Amino acid sequence: MGENKESQSLEEKLQDCLKNDRFIRWQKINIEQFGYTHNLVLVIVIVFLGYLIETLKSNDIIKYKIFLLFCFI
Repeated sequence: MGENKESQSLEEKLQDCLKNDRFIRWQKINIEQFGYTHNLVLVIVIVFLGYLIETLKSNDIIKYKIFLLFCFI
């Protein structure tokens, strides 16, 4: 019986270790995907700000109104 309890605890430890390994892999993938998403959103915001500044500098009211229309849709 003593061996059975020890083997069960070893099996449980092995299962916990495998679950932890899966979590670590999932967490690594999650962090990588968050980085890609963050970079994509950052690029989109920079492009929108650049376009907004350019339309304000050119004093083209029609482009500015169209830009604002697409921003709020």
